[in-house]
Amino acid sequence: MKIAISITGRESSSTIDSRFGRALFFKIVETESGEESVFDNSTSTEASHGAGMQTAQALARQDVSAVVTGQVGPKAMNVLKAAKIRVFSTNSTRVEDALEEFRSGNMQELS
Repeated sequence: MKIAISITGRESSSTIDSRFGRALFFKIVETESGEESVFDNSTSTEASHGAGMQTAQALARQDVSAVVTGQVGPKAMNVLKAAKIRVFSTNSTRVEDALEEFRSGNMQELS
């Protein structure tokens, strides 16, 4: 499964960004292989409006199955649902903690 986690920077030590649409970056993790990459979301963060919907569309093009973030607005949530991308919320600040929480099935899914 390919998941996208909203993060504050490109570095491996970056923390989770609680914003979805205006998150600067997303760490994309393939849970089976462990392969990781960073998706630059700066195009959406510069949008005057609709950043969440643009981000959701961009992640759908990245073929992710799930998103881990803090908050998602209703319009972005509709785009994610239409793309069949599951959305999970976390209070973790470290990416490693959120990944462990996701893998263990202890993460709250937003609906």
